[in-house]
Amino acid sequence: MHEAIDSLAGNVEIINLLPGAIERNEFSARFQPIVDANNGKILGAELLLRWHSPAGEIPPDVFIPLAEMSGDILSIGAWVFRQGCLAEVRWRERWGDDAPYVSINVSTKQLSDAHLMDDFTAILEQTSANPSCILLEVTETSLMTDVEANLRVLHRLVEIGFRIAIDDFGTGYSSLAQLAKMPVDVLKIDRAFVDNIETKKEDLMVTRAVIGLARDFGLKVIAEGVETSGQQSILKINGCDSLQGYLFSIPIEESHFMAYVDSKIDMDCALGQDGHFFVIYVSKATRRIDDAELGDILNNAILFNRLNEITGFLVYQDGYFLQLL
Repeated sequence: MHEAIDSLAGNVEIINLLPGAIERNEFSARFQPIVDANNGKILGAELLLRWHSPAGEIPPDVFIPLAEMSGDILSIGAWVFRQGCLAEVRWRERWGDDAPYVSINVSTKQLSDAHLMDDFTAILEQTSANPSCILLEVTETSLMTDVEANLRVLHRLVEIGFRIAIDDFGTGYSSLAQLAKMPVDVLKIDRAFVDNIETKKEDLMVTRAVIGLARDFGLKVIAEGVETSGQQSILKINGCDSLQGYLFSIPIEESHFMAYVDSKIDMDCALGQDGHFFVIYVSKATRRIDDAELGDILNNAILFNRLNEITGFLVYQDGYFLQLL
């Protein structure tokens, strides 16, 4: 009982602190890279909000639902959208057509707000941001609150030039018929499935089903919450397009994100303008190897190369291995 009262009191305090948080400069943006599953190239970044309140830093999963409840999410959402637009402009100025896209979350309350289109259009004009370089993320659960009304909103956003992603896909109740009507470009696999993809057959089956569904609908797939190389390999093998998670980077400040992108570009240049290079590797066997053992070595090499998107061949002659990768 006491815990419930303390929790309620804490929620009330948070709700009371929300108004004026923008004016007090308590919010900040973090960016988590989204990378190509095949080559690791940074394709985009999701903007994630942080709140440094007078009571200390409050996690998004605590204050966002309360902001939805209080209505403060509308002004917060507009602030987040503006920060995303400003970032898109800076990135395009820095990297031109190769700039990563910005992924911005849109809340349930924003979708139902009659002023959403006017607000977004005004901010685009004020910042000169390119909507085609912005991916708007909407949760599957949000879409299901009022499917027909939200479909109209999504279509209007697409007309402006935005791309749309369904976030946390697989956790809601959308039907295939509803998905077919949605002007969606991307499905994001919820981290709840990615977490146990190495150990739970059911989660692997769901992940494969989402990827297969996306292929059938001509959509791209992003897996979020990727934290291990094992998860990365499984997702890559099963055809996931992009990955996001702590394996690649925690959410970081924009200046750090831009430095990270620059370092990746410098690395690609060091490997060659097209990002391709080859290696010749020669080694001498320490003992005689029979045909069965050679077959095992070859099969292991093929599997390793396939997992790491490497092409090449292996030759064994006169006690020596030669591998061209």
